[in-house]
Amino acid sequence: DEWDRFLPLLPRGERNRHGRPVRVVDVERRGKHSEPVAHEHYDRCPDARAGGLQGNIRSQHIIFSGNDIQGLNVQMATTPQGLQLTGNIDQVKNGTAYHIYNTKLTATALNNNIDFTLDVADKNKRDKYILSGLLRQPSPGTYALSLRPDSLLLNYDRWTVNNGNELIISPTAITANNFVLSKGNQQLA
Repeated sequence: DEWDRFLPLLPRGERNRHGRPVRVVDVERRGKHSEPVAHEHYDRCPDARAGGLQGNIRSQHIIFSGNDIQGLNVQMATTPQGLQLTGNIDQVKNGTAYHIYNTKLTATALNNNIDFTLDVADKNKRDKYILSGLLRQPSPGTYALSLRPDSLLLNYDRWTVNNGNELIISPTAITANNFVLSKGNQQLA
């Protein structure tokens, strides 16, 4: 099949959970002292409609461009609802510039739409920031962000955003429609 051209050394005859043929890639990258840096696992069917992509990326510790990332764990899989992604990072820090703990992302991407929830907790695992919404690409180079009104948390405080809110970023402008964040008598528009 066509995957043989790209992945000729992978095991043959394996089947995914639906009984369809797959090619499995298990890669373990090692650092200069032979410690594992990242572990990746991809399970790919030759025909995306027949089962799609499944993957896991895990790493205990990555240092990249001054960022120190610890406890990376990402799972992804294609489903009839789209590409589903779930990821966690225990810590991200850059010197004294920032230190972010316990970050979780869940997302489903389909037809230029990403339905997502981003949750950032503190070092005690108490939710500090939550953003949930829909990111769309209505046309090439243009992106539209809509936040869910009932799931906005900023610096431990619940905020609301109007129904029908939208922030549009195009190559020539940034436009906000009904994009008002509020908490009590405070508003950000």
